[in-house]
Amino acid sequence: HFVFHQPSEQMVDKVLRDLGADPQRGLKTHRLYGNTASTTVALAMHEVLKQRQVRAGDKLLLSSAAAGFSMVTAAGSWVTE
Repeated sequence: HFVFHQPSEQMVDKVLRDLGADPQRGLKTHRLYGNTASTTVALAMHEVLKQRQVRAGDKLLLSSAAAGFSMVTAAGSWVTE
């Protein structure tokens, strides 16, 4: 699951294409919430959990861009108890 900062849908599509992933696999929330700055990744994760079935072992890539050239990315696997 790709959970990205949402400055625009075109930007999310470009990042996915640059990663070699199908842009259709990325969840886009910009049309719902706009660019909500520091909360875009959390809102995107909320939408992933609402709209998709996330199962134990699924891989997640969370990424957020900041002003300038800063970027923070975390990768992991979903765990359930």
